[in-house]
Amino acid sequence: MNTFYRPVTLTDLNKGHVYYHFKDEEIYLQKVASYIHDGLKNKDQILLIESMKLSDKVSRYIEDHFSEEEQNSIRLVNNFDYYSGSSKFNIASILAYFDRDLRSLSDKNVRLRTWAHVEWMSDITDAALLKSFETSSDEFVLNENILSVCAYRDASLTDDANAALEQSHKYIMTDDQFQLSRNYIKSEKTAQCDGC
Repeated sequence: MNTFYRPVTLTDLNKGHVYYHFKDEEIYLQKVASYIHDGLKNKDQILLIESMKLSDKVSRYIEDHFSEEEQNSIRLVNNFDYYSGSSKFNIASILAYFDRDLRSLSDKNVRLRTWAHVEWMSDITDAALLKSFETSSDEFVLNENILSVCAYRDASLTDDANAALEQSHKYIMTDDQFQLSRNYIKSEKTAQCDGC
C-alpha cells in the first residue's frame, strides 16, 4: 500500500514537544519571531522563556511588530528564574515555575504554546538529570496538549546530553532542518494518553 508522506514543519504543529539545538543566533531569533507570528495567527497564548542576553532583542521585536492586544497574548520571562535561580538544576522547581506561568496565560478556550531557551550555570551537563527533566516536561506538554519548543545552544551540549534530548522530544529542529526524532521514547505515563 502506497502512503503519501508529507514532511511536518513547526508551523504545521499545534501540539507537541520540540528539541531545537541551534548554532546561529540570528537564525534562532528568526525562528522565535516566526513562532510568535504563528501563535498569534492561531490565537494561541504564548509563553517565552528567554535568556538575559537575548531577552531585550525579543522584547523589542514584540513591541515593534505587535499591537497592544497581541502583546497581551505573550508572556516573556527570564530563563534565569527557571534554570539558574539556585545552584542546582531542580526539576520540581522548574516545572512549578512553568505551571505557574502557563496558568497565568490559561484560558479554557485558548491553546497554549511555549518556547524555552534552556540554560544552566554549570559548564558540565548531567545527561541523566537533563533526560529526567525533559521526560517530565514531555509528560506535562502532552497531558496539557500544548506546543512546546525547548531550545539549547549546540555549544553547551555534550554528546550524551544531545542523545538524552533526542530521546525525550518527538521532534528535532536545527537551524536548517525539522524532523521526527528517530530516538524518541514516549514515557509509560504518556504512552497511555490517547492522541498524544
